[in-house]
Amino acid sequence: MLQRLLVIAALAHARRGGDFTGVNFGIRGEDFVLLAAETGHRKGPLQYAADGSGAIRRVDAGAVLSCVGHQGEADDLAAFLRESLTAYRLDAGRSCPAKAVAHFLRREIADRRRTDGNTPELRALLGTVDDEGAALTWVDESGARADLPYGAHGVGAPLVLGLLDEAYAPSLNRDEAIDLARTCLDVLRRRYALAVDAARIVVLDATTCRE
Repeated sequence: MLQRLLVIAALAHARRGGDFTGVNFGIRGEDFVLLAAETGHRKGPLQYAADGSGAIRRVDAGAVLSCVGHQGEADDLAAFLRESLTAYRLDAGRSCPAKAVAHFLRREIADRRRTDGNTPELRALLGTVDDEGAALTWVDESGARADLPYGAHGVGAPLVLGLLDEAYAPSLNRDEAIDLARTCLDVLRRRYALAVDAARIVVLDATTCRE
């Protein structure tokens, strides 16, 4: 029954012009943030192969972005954010503060929807690390924003959130967070109606960004 409902939801989204990348989720640790995302490209119940480079994008030295939504819109948003942050760094001589990056992302998504009501839906997770620590910012298609210890977007988000509700702890270290992310992906592969065939896991801390 659950799989049937998920398929119906995906088909309904496709009829509205939905073009999305399945699912993504993030986990915040004490000094790091983890993002995981499906690397395939979807339209309704159809999945297309992808190299995974667009699933999670590093938009600044201390910021990584993952979007669920129209692939072209996600690429455009990531490129615009990266160029804006580069321009800020060159002008100010330092990286943009993490809170400012999160606000800028929220406002950009909201402004795109207000300017053109036909703009495809786009939801984002932003992971940042700076002198104030690690942060995970959840932004929906209308520009609503929340700073969370963990979050998810996409049709498979309820499954992921159920697992994270039970297993997440603020004291998770990197290895424990990676193991938890792999558990979530494994459950999605087994139970998700639109199978997660491939995914990326990226961990960002103060010095490195690695898979």
